[in-house]
Amino acid sequence: MNYCLCSFSTANRKNLYGITNLCKRRYAEKYNVDFVFEELSNYRLHPAWYKMDFILKLFEKYDAVYFLDDDASFIRYDVNLYSLLDTSADINIAHVDDSLNTGSFFLKKNEKTVEMLKYVYTLYDKYKDDIFLEQSAFNEAIEKFKLKVNPLDDKIINSTIFNRTADSVILHLMGKVKVYFNDNFMLNAFGVI
Repeated sequence: MNYCLCSFSTANRKNLYGITNLCKRRYAEKYNVDFVFEELSNYRLHPAWYKMDFILKLFEKYDAVYFLDDDASFIRYDVNLYSLLDTSADINIAHVDDSLNTGSFFLKKNEKTVEMLKYVYTLYDKYKDDIFLEQSAFNEAIEKFKLKVNPLDDKIINSTIFNRTADSVILHLMGKVKVYFNDNFMLNAFGVI
């Protein structure tokens, strides 16, 4: 399967993605996977809503994408993510509490997933002020399009500083928690130094 690891961010988060992208590139090189990154500018909505356009664009070249938020990256390189996936599923996604977390997921290109991504935009007005933004819209759209979902353990592919274990592969500094961390903390957390 032709897939890539991908992420995007905005210029004002360069310190953050500068660190996380080092780890993403290291992972991609080890497993011979393309890493695609885009620095977003002049997007009219909250940047989280760009996720759908970004993936649709990548679907022109790839059969699937592994998307990671700009504040998520690898802390272990000895586990090939592809080995954790159910390749028959439309989406393999971090399962957190009662929700699917769009900070870490593998999405295959097919008619249903393409339509689902387009549908998410139609939910913008409904979720633009929601604390989880596009994630809430994604959850609704996944259910509406009856995608085959493989929920992955968030402690493995979307761990936080609070639930990280020895088995964690990806650390996600999600939400506002990262305002408390300086670059040195993040470099250590992601194993860069």
